[in-house]
Amino acid sequence: MGRRAVAKRERPSGIKISRLAELAEISVPTIKHYLKEGLLPRPVKTGRTMSYYDSGCVELVRQIKQLQAQRFLPLSVIRKLILSGKPMGEELALGEALMCLSEASDPGRAVPAGRIEQHTGYPRSQIDRMEACGLICPERTPRGKVYDALDCRIIQLMRQREEAGLPFAYSLEMMGLYRRHIESIVREDAGVFVKRMLKDASAAEAARYIREGDRTLDAFMPLIRAKLGMLNAERILDVLHRIPDRVEESLRFRLVPDPWGPEEPAGAAASGRSPGASRGAGLVGDGARASGTEAGRAEIAAGARLLARGREAEAIEQLRRADPAGPAAELARALEGIARIARAARTPGLLDMLRAGQEALSFFFEVAGRSSAKGDLRTLTAYFRGVGRAILPDLYGTHGEAALDLEELGRAAKSAKLGKSAKNGRGGPPDSPDGGAALLRQELALKACRALAEMHADDRAYASARGVLEALQAAAGGTYYGQWARRFEKSLAAAEKERR
Repeated sequence: MGRRAVAKRERPSGIKISRLAELAEISVPTIKHYLKEGLLPRPVKTGRTMSYYDSGCVELVRQIKQLQAQRFLPLSVIRKLILSGKPMGEELALGEALMCLSEASDPGRAVPAGRIEQHTGYPRSQIDRMEACGLICPERTPRGKVYDALDCRIIQLMRQREEAGLPFAYSLEMMGLYRRHIESIVREDAGVFVKRMLKDASAAEAARYIREGDRTLDAFMPLIRAKLGMLNAERILDVLHRIPDRVEESLRFRLVPDPWGPEEPAGAAASGRSPGASRGAGLVGDGARASGTEAGRAEIAAGARLLARGREAEAIEQLRRADPAGPAAELARALEGIARIARAARTPGLLDMLRAGQEALSFFFEVAGRSSAKGDLRTLTAYFRGVGRAILPDLYGTHGEAALDLEELGRAAKSAKLGKSAKNGRGGPPDSPDGGAALLRQELALKACRALAEMHADDRAYASARGVLEALQAAAGGTYYGQWARRFEKSLAAAEKERR
């Protein structure tokens, strides 16, 4: 009797977890989850499997359920509200504002993972891919994953895009792009708000600031997106409009005469005769002799001259006559790619022009990576491959590859030792021992710097552009390229000032 009486007196007041679940109309695993999340006070343990909860937990659990079901707040926010000890009204308004929730909104009930496919009418495999990309973020609960109303709306938007004919993979990439940038904005937004607006503000004032700020930002975002889209389109069209001039400049040499060799007499290229080769003129001729064959040299030189004159169709036809298995084949392919880009820029109609630019890129894929060409032919191939990718707008995604070629060639400009006559802008001797090829290689390095600076300016990477221009001025001295770099640097400063 004594032992039983003592045990009865020492049993703590309170209720068991099964009784708490029954009174609060909730499952035992959910109560354990609340306890794990710090939402409930720890129970008094009387044994390894026996615990007693304070009877006040019944009302607390009901309050948590109400905040979840009616206010749609996550447990992390609910925990802060409960532990604050402050009036629930103001704290609740601030919590809802922080979570971008409106008292008037009714986002709907959460959907369990097992019913999400039926609820949205969208395949589970594609929903899982959206989750893997971070486009939707279901909550993990004791009963498994659940998707809130925001997740369901995003899934429905994806379905809407697909029904409109947009491929799922494209939408996944595009929405992922926006998600990554918006996540960065959200983080910075929160940091700026804390620094600027929270000093001496009450919970009610902070909630009002957030709601009013969000309301105006919601109206601002589609407006600024439309404005920036318009400006970006104008910039792309401006770059496309200047492509023919840049192609012409890429083929215009100023320090060395006749870089492609003397122009062949009519019919000489087609007949395979190469009078210019015997005179040792031009970098193509030097590279061809170094590789043991001159096959295709005349055709490439003739095609380059046609391209420099803006006759792209004739240039393409001429370049295609070059030996496809010859050592200069990759150079011919790179020049053909530039010719096709220049032709695309002259194409009437926006859609046809953009599509022609995309098709022109295929000619560069075949000369990408490691080239089998040697010596000067390899240098020329890299130069024109880089220029072709650089003069396209950045929407084609070619500028990273262009920089690899142009920066490698441009590094030679830093160590270029131009002769005195070249430094003064009077050109180099045409009858030097290597046929002027050494000086021509130096000019290619300077021209690569020019193309790289223009590409960075198009991308508004002004600091990178200035760095290239400084190297160009140091290497080019008083030549055309040094003078151009100084003029371009001034125009760059004006453009940068206008954007501020």
